This record gives sequence, structure tokens and C-alpha cells, in this order.
Amino acid sequence: MIGTGKQMWRRWQAHYLCIEFWSSVAISVGFGVWLTRCGGDTVLHEALGERRGDLYGILAAIFASLFGSVLTVASITIAMISLDRMKLIKESPTLSTLGATYISAIYWLLFSLLSALLCLWFENGLRLNIGLVILLFFSTSVTVFRVIRVVWIMSHLIRIMTISRRENCD
Repeated sequence: MIGTGKQMWRRWQAHYLCIEFWSSVAISVGFGVWLTRCGGDTVLHEALGERRGDLYGILAAIFASLFGSVLTVASITIAMISLDRMKLIKESPTLSTLGATYISAIYWLLFSLLSALLCLWFENGLRLNIGLVILLFFSTSVTVFRVIRVVWIMSHLIRIMTISRRENCD
């Protein structure tokens, strides 16, 4: 039994890193099946042509930039955690989950960057390296989930830091 909406939401909140990972696995398996069994490799080859190397280079640059951004966000969070307004978060059991989310985002951004560089390195322009493309697709899908989560966390931290004391008392 799946449960009610509230139960599902609580389950999602408690296990979102795992759920997002396995969602990416499922999406990537579907992409892999399309690529290998349904002619997707031909579609990608025709759509991108000799520009695949450009795409891999652009993705590598994006992942490198996002890596720096997430490191900055994690540093800001660590610096802010000692402030009085962050007392609730500092004493909360979710602080370790916050750290795990940042660490996961950092690792997945690095993995995606390496995947894009591998695709770029082994790109020969003639045929699609299906295994590397699926790896890049998978790492990108997990990374997208992680970056969205980091942005969500940062928006909540900004809201906590910018709420006025008067609003806090009301």
C-alpha cells in the first residue's frame, strides 16, 4: 500500500536522496533502452552530427561552474550555521541531512564533469559511444536532482536569514 498524500510526502522527505537516485536510474534505463533498442542512437547521431564534442565540452563547463557554485553555497551555509537565527537548524536532526545533500551534490557534479570529459576524450565523430552517453545521461540526471535540492535548501536558508524578528514573533 502506498499510503496517503501526507504519508508519501513524509516518506519522500525522509528518503529523498535515495528516491532521486533510483528515479535517475529508472530514467536512464529508459533512455538506454530507447538508445539501443528503438533507434535512439541514429536519432542522436543525426541530430548532433559532428557537434557531439561541442555538447560534451559545454556540459563539462556547466558542471565545473555548478561545482564551484555548490562549494560556495556549502561554504556560506557553514559560515551561517553559527548565527543565532540558525539555532533551530543547528540543533535539528536534519543538519546531517543538509550536509549529506551538499556532499552528494558535490560528488555528483564531479562525477558528471568526469563523465562529460570522458565522452569528450573518446569522441571520434564517427559513431556514438553508447555506454559513455548513457553514463553521462545518468550522472546528469542525478546531478540535476541534487542541484535543484541545493537551490531549494539555499532558498529556505535565505528566508530564515532575512525574516525580521518581528515576523518571527508573530
